[in-house]
Amino acid sequence: MKPAVYVGIPTRNRPAFVRAAIRSVLAQTYPHLTVVVSDNDSTPEIAADVRQFVAELGDPRVTYVANPVEDGERGQTLYNFARCEAPYFMVLHDDDCLEPTLIERAVEIMEADTRLAFFSTAQNLIDADGVVREDDTAHYNEWLGRSRLANGVVDNVLEVTLQGGAFSMSGTVFRHSTMARVGFVDPHGGGFPIDMITYLRIGESG
Repeated sequence: MKPAVYVGIPTRNRPAFVRAAIRSVLAQTYPHLTVVVSDNDSTPEIAADVRQFVAELGDPRVTYVANPVEDGERGQTLYNFARCEAPYFMVLHDDDCLEPTLIERAVEIMEADTRLAFFSTAQNLIDADGVVREDDTAHYNEWLGRSRLANGVVDNVLEVTLQGGAFSMSGTVFRHSTMARVGFVDPHGGGFPIDMITYLRIGESG
């Protein structure tokens, strides 16, 4: 059996977007998935709608949970990681979608090199209909410094993060054992985004 990947999809009051996010996960060429849709206090009507959508999928890999935790993205990430028993962990924001081969490629690369803490990619910016916005995508990747990075292993995660934060939380595949040791956030992380704190911690740990 190939290693499982846990995918947490936090959502709040975006039923159309989260449907697309869930479908993109279920369309992955890598089938060994545990998918948890964690609803962070949507309105009762929207929560019922998303719950019904998940139930009607009839896919035992997908679970809906009501999870009205505080602390936004940070709280949802920590909640999902606490539930993860798989070797690999991902958070997918409810307004994001995955390319069909992303998880398969990530697991292949990370299984071949156990030094790797995570697998991350550049992103395409899409509109509400899923159409790629080419100019915005180029600007976004330039702004984050991703255009400076070649494909392959990044040896100095700390340096890259301090230069502009090239790595995103959403859609990144993390090695569970590494993150269990390193952690995602500082206890008193203040107002820093969880993306920045997470990759700083990975970089600082070597």
